[in-house]
Amino acid sequence: MSPAKVRQLRWGAYVADAFTGGALDRAQWQTWRFDPAVAVEPTAGGLLISGTTSATKRAFSGLVSRRLYPADAVLACDVRVPSDLSQRGTYGFIVHLCNRLVGDEVKTTEIPDNNSEVAFGRMGEKVGWFHWWYDQTGGTFHKWIAEEPVRAPFGDEAERWHTVAAEYDEPTRTSRAWLWTGAGWEQVGRDRQFRKLCSSIELKIDAQGAGLTLAFLLRNCRLYPHPARTPVTVYVGRESVPAAGAKLSLVDAEGKALARAEADADGIAQLLLPMDACYPLAGRFRVEWKGQVRESDVLKASGVQGIYPGDFYAVEAAEEVTAC
Repeated sequence: MSPAKVRQLRWGAYVADAFTGGALDRAQWQTWRFDPAVAVEPTAGGLLISGTTSATKRAFSGLVSRRLYPADAVLACDVRVPSDLSQRGTYGFIVHLCNRLVGDEVKTTEIPDNNSEVAFGRMGEKVGWFHWWYDQTGGTFHKWIAEEPVRAPFGDEAERWHTVAAEYDEPTRTSRAWLWTGAGWEQVGRDRQFRKLCSSIELKIDAQGAGLTLAFLLRNCRLYPHPARTPVTVYVGRESVPAAGAKLSLVDAEGKALARAEADADGIAQLLLPMDACYPLAGRFRVEWKGQVRESDVLKASGVQGIYPGDFYAVEAAEEVTAC
């Protein structure tokens, strides 16, 4: 039996940029440079933010998205920090999930600056991974709270890529920061509750003081809908013949079901993907209908390509039967 045909009709990710093409998508991104001595440039190995700081006060340097997206979302990115963290001071290498736009060109400063971020860096005597946050509406700030916990460095941040994520759970108004360990997500810092209205992205160095030689590499930036409430939608059938009642699964390379659903009368199945996954996913669709079981070819995951919450696919249910 031939594989079930599958076609992706819509991509669920709001943003998916590998930063490995050697040029920035200026329709997607704008720079944000408080410090002219810190450069922001695409390279073959990823987005590089680097330089020796010249600003004597706090300065941000990096990229900001040009658009606002829904608040209920997860921002993930791969990062490397080839910098000497023995340099004294306060500075962070940051993946930031914001509530508004504050770049050099497009700004939406009419709404509050409620945000959270996962950061690697130094805060005085503390060195490691932080969940930094700002609730402007509530008047509480993040970075200078003495009791704010820090996650110790792995020790290989200069050489190895680490995947980080900032999450906003809209129903509970909860912001969280995460590190991917390979075996699963490890939370950095504590939950914080405040209201966000939108999502935007900031990828940046946050430095206080001149004379700091800093470098930050980023790749595979993806912003996608929160998987707890955003299913993958699949039309199961053949053109105008929906496969009502078909059982649909998304299975991984070992055949383990990642999500299951039954197609409704219109052939629509909605698969809620795992909360604890590192997106994008790879997998194949398995359809059970009218006594036949068919599987699609594998949808591969590579860089920013793969399966996300909010995707929309069409999958065949059964092979056509040709009359004798």
